Amino acid sequence: MNSSGQNRFNLFKLGYIIFPFISFLLTLKHYRSSWFKNALWLFIIFFGFSMSFIETIDAYAYKEKFVNSARVYKEFNSFFDVFNPAVTGKVDFLVIFLNYILRPFTNNYHFLFGVYGVIFGYFYSRNIDFVLKQIRPNFSNKLMGIVLFTACFIGFWNINGFRFWTATHIFAYGLINFIYLNKRKKGITFLILPLAVHFSFVIPLLVFLIYKYIPSYKKLYLILIFLLSLYNPLSNLSIVQANLLKYTFNEQLERKVEVYTSEEILEKSQESSFNTSSLKIGIIFYQRALILILTFLLIIKQNKLSKRENLFLKYGIILSLVGAIISFIPSMQRFLNVGMFLMLVGISISLLNNSSLYYKSRSIISKLGYLATILIIPLYLWIIFTFSFHTLFGNYFTVLIDDSDMLYSIGNLLMKTYK
Repeated sequence: MNSSGQNRFNLFKLGYIIFPFISFLLTLKHYRSSWFKNALWLFIIFFGFSMSFIETIDAYAYKEKFVNSARVYKEFNSFFDVFNPAVTGKVDFLVIFLNYILRPFTNNYHFLFGVYGVIFGYFYSRNIDFVLKQIRPNFSNKLMGIVLFTACFIGFWNINGFRFWTATHIFAYGLINFIYLNKRKKGITFLILPLAVHFSFVIPLLVFLIYKYIPSYKKLYLILIFLLSLYNPLSNLSIVQANLLKYTFNEQLERKVEVYTSEEILEKSQESSFNTSSLKIGIIFYQRALILILTFLLIIKQNKLSKRENLFLKYGIILSLVGAIISFIPSMQRFLNVGMFLMLVGISISLLNNSSLYYKSRSIISKLGYLATILIIPLYLWIIFTFSFHTLFGNYFTVLIDDSDMLYSIGNLLMKTYK
């Protein structure tokens, strides 16, 4: 970073203390700068610290667990109980670890979510910065629609569901290092690390290992998964539960399987705000995956991609299909989003980093850019419930001074206004 760039970043750091949101908006035009990823990281930390906690979002559950954690952790015999599934009832341990470390010092959950912002924001900012750095100066601004859609698909507001979506960005960070940057040891480390955040990420890890290290069966593997997605063997939860229980190796995993494949969970998903059954959810997500796959096929037909680009994109396709298969199991639909996000990252990088592909596919890219820009709007519909007035108009000090539920949450105010 040159001296002028460092001075500008220092100025923005001061701005993030006084008026974080405005400072964030001003940094967006400097997305090519080497310091942009750190500026984005700073804002995400503040967003976590200042976000709202209405009862209808996942963050509220994290907040309640943190507030009650002091009572729970009195039963621990030692620090190492944090990592013991027999004591915690959890296979992954990051959230328990953070609660255990922070709770003796503060009961203010804003500090907890500030720490969430530090962890989530680091990987999110690095992933998005890597995509942005692929943009060539002479490329059309229409490509920014695709990049923006990718950045918003699993955006920084997903701190709301900290465990799963943090694991997603850590996993994506590992893939980028392993495939694009050829940093194998670092890549493998960050492909395994998500298991400590959300143990279900053993699924994308196994899918990747099978695809990467059994090359002679790659085509058969893809065909098999595609056929399974057409005739889904996992649409009957009782059969799924019986088979999965055969392979659980401890009580905690057995309990997880029983919970995630229970009829109660199915009924809960059917009584969601959208009033859709798990079957309908699976079909919706499957259709979305097919749209992305067909889009990619239209693009890749124009030009041959590098081995790295092919590996990344094909893995995204396979994980999307796997996600479509397991989306019939309640709460497993999210893995289709993980696969789709990886596909979007791969498509964006392929388009931004390949001049011949870009110029041969300009008509398609132009339409995709406009479509992506339009599709960003629905992504923001629920995001308003994670924003507080302090996020937009305040700073760290205003958050600590005024934590009124009514005035604090934009989502709460809208719900009460239009109820």
